[in-house]
Amino acid sequence: MKQRKFKELEISKFITPEVAGYLEKWISIGNNDEFVKRVYFTIREIHTIIKNYEAPDNSHKIFFQARRADKVPRFDKILAEATAATRAKTS
Repeated sequence: MKQRKFKELEISKFITPEVAGYLEKWISIGNNDEFVKRVYFTIREIHTIIKNYEAPDNSHKIFFQARRADKVPRFDKILAEATAATRAKTS
């Protein structure tokens, strides 16, 4: 937190910009490392709890995200070819 601003951290994702600004000022004023550590751990715990309440991404969504369908197979033609091949073998 000393190298980056609080607003740039992942744990500030669920905090409004106003509150993040207040926390940045509060942390910059406090020169006590114990105080900064307690603020950081509290915000991190809040972030963890809220993140765990979010719906998880399933593999189906991740796999098909941003993919284009090439050419969708037509099952009626697949079945017709399969039956024609089967008939050719039996005759």
